[in-house]
Amino acid sequence: MLRMNEGYNLVLQYLNRKFPTATQKHTGEWFKILAANTDDHRDITNLLKEMNQEFYSIPPLSDRPLKVVIKGLPASTDIKDIKSDLTNQGFPVIKVAQLTQRQSKYPLPIFMVEIRKHVPDAPDFFDLSKCCYLSVTVDSFRKRPGAT
Repeated sequence: MLRMNEGYNLVLQYLNRKFPTATQKHTGEWFKILAANTDDHRDITNLLKEMNQEFYSIPPLSDRPLKVVIKGLPASTDIKDIKSDLTNQGFPVIKVAQLTQRQSKYPLPIFMVEIRKHVPDAPDFFDLSKCCYLSVTVDSFRKRPGAT
């Protein structure tokens, strides 16, 4: 995603000449640049860095962490305790967050955990049965419906 600024036309022309298989699309204040393959994606990213252009890159699904929810813990459980317990059990935990009720923002007894994918010798997270000395259930994370 390339920010629209003065001289964007020259940047898009250069990208189009250098990467003819990539597509560019205007979306508000940004241009969406879709590379044909991962090598082109890396080259386009490096080129935009060299040109000091403002942009951001969305990681592919294969690189994004796995999101799961843990149910069965009290709502008052500290997030740090959950993260340290899961790390001690050998899970590659990135982040733990407590889910809240939509309108009242009241904390729920449901915790979302982000885990790194493709870590060798890591146990399967869906086999988790205990966390913080309590029996828990693990489900896949489903995003809330509606606008964010």
